[in-house]
Parts: sequence; C-alpha cells; structure tokens
Amino acid sequence: MDTAVPLPPPHGLFPEDEVARTAYARLLPLEDQAELAIRILGQLLIQAPSSEGRTFVANEINNCTTDQETVELGEARLEQLVQYFKGLRALPRLPDLYLDDIDLYRDETRFEVSVVAPTNYLEAKKQALVRDNYRCMLSGVVDMEAVEILPWLEGELAAKQETIGCTECCYIFPKLEGYPDVEDSGFLHTSSLYTLAHLFGGNDESGLTGTGIHNLRNVLTLDAGICPAFRDLIISLDPTGGAENEYKVVRTYEPYGRNFPKVVRFSSTSPDLPLPDPRLLAFHAACTRVVQLSGARSFINRLLFTATDIPLGELLGWPSEGESMGAF
Repeated sequence: MDTAVPLPPPHGLFPEDEVARTAYARLLPLEDQAELAIRILGQLLIQAPSSEGRTFVANEINNCTTDQETVELGEARLEQLVQYFKGLRALPRLPDLYLDDIDLYRDETRFEVSVVAPTNYLEAKKQALVRDNYRCMLSGVVDMEAVEILPWLEGELAAKQETIGCTECCYIFPKLEGYPDVEDSGFLHTSSLYTLAHLFGGNDESGLTGTGIHNLRNVLTLDAGICPAFRDLIISLDPTGGAENEYKVVRTYEPYGRNFPKVVRFSSTSPDLPLPDPRLLAFHAACTRVVQLSGARSFINRLLFTATDIPLGELLGWPSEGESMGAF
C-alpha cells in the first residue's frame, strides 16, 4: 500500500522559509546513499503541519555536521515511527479486557456524564460514547452495547433505520513513557516520542503519560472495523483549516473505505466532554503521509510482523558492524 516517491525537486517548496530550504538542499544529494532515512527527513519537512514543527526538523538537519550524522538522524526518525506504530498497536481494546470489567459497562447509569477524567479504557469508551452520541465518528454506526442498555436509543435507531455495530475507543497517541532515550537508543539524536510530538505540534504532550492517555482529547469512537485502519495509519483525519473540528477523511488505500464521507465535522453532546484535539489528529495525519510517501510503511510492517533481533541498520541493508544502530 506504499506510494513511495523520490523527494521532489526543491522548486516551489518552502518559498518563505530559508532554513527549511537549506535543510532540504542538504538531503537531496544523500538520497541515493540512504534512500529510506533521507526520504523520511524530507517528508518530515514537507508534511509538518505547523511552521514550528518544520523549523524544528530543519534545525535538526542543519545542525548535523557530517553526512553520516544526517543519515543517523533519519534512522532515528525511522525508529520513532516504528515506536509510534508499536505503541498504537499495544493500546488496550475490548477483546483484551476481562469479561467482569465489561459487565460493569452493562448499566444505564454508567452512561451518565461525569466531569472526572477517565483513567482506563472502559471509562474513556463510555465517556466518548456519550460525547459522540453513541455512534462511530466516521461511519455513524450506532454502538450495539448502548442500544441494548438505552431504550430510547433503540427507538431512535428504529425510527431512523440506522445500522448498529461494535465500536471501540480508538487512541490517537500512544503512551509516551517507556520509549528509548538518548542513552539507550544508540542514536546520536534522541528517539523519544516527546521529540516527535514537538516536531509536529510544537507542544509538550507530557499530559498523555500514565492515565492521561485516556483523556477524551486523545480518543475517538470508531467502528471496530475502522479502528485498526486508524491505528495502522491507513486512514487519517486532516484538519480542513475551515470550520472548527472539521476534518478531511484521507484514505491511503483506495479500496478501503470508499463509502466514508469525504469530510466530517465533530460535535460533543456535552461541554464537559472535550472533542479530539486537532493538534493530535494533525500529528497522526502527518505521520500517515510521511510513512506513505517515504516508503516506510512496508518496511515497518515487515519489521513488526517478523520476530527478529537483527539490528535495524542491517535490515535496511546498511553495514551493522561498528554502526550505531540498535536492535528492536
């Protein structure tokens, strides 16, 4: 599903950003030496959804004193993207929960709006369902469990002839703790996801540590068949820049989701239940474009589906002896 392309010519890119132009010009001669790593850096520059993020990555490139350091920076960013994939796939979902916990969900009072921030998956799912009117935010499918519990919802379902299905609480950002840092990553440049969050958003997302991961600004209610596609960066929600909380639904695989709306606009049923943070969705969308256009998707999928202790650099075809690449 990759649509990997060479880095485009610099003409017309970053017309008012000399720092970004300088950084991009350093990358082009290196593309043949380390194709994937350099394309990732180039796409990070191109796809950054904020000027602060673009300046950050441009400065990282310009601060490299040698071509080898530049390649190592690209390797570090590839590792971050791998960790982002791994983090999203490791997040909880209903099949991973105990049935006793799910039984607590089968109680109408559990759908009462609470001002207390959720601290686990079930609390986040229930609050998000209330916020999203018990429906998938993309397909409009009505949550089956909620229909069984709420008589009024069953009546509304029948009147509107809507479809029911299973939904999941789908996370935008994985937990931020537990990722490699400068000392143990083996890279010259930090591979912390905090850095990647700053790169794309210009913001400290340390609030997503611990139980903060379940904050409603970090979750969407999605059909159980759509959530895996969101986690695997097959679909993304790109802010339109128009109306507030309005997003373009982007599909990286043409046969998937042909019936999805082209644009969605989110709304909350309660002011106490915040909507997904546009900055986090912009981060997710930018990562989607980077892995798609750089060719990283196929490599990451092969890496995650193959149990191996082979160093990443060796998998990429670079000499591993004496190099600074760490194994995953």
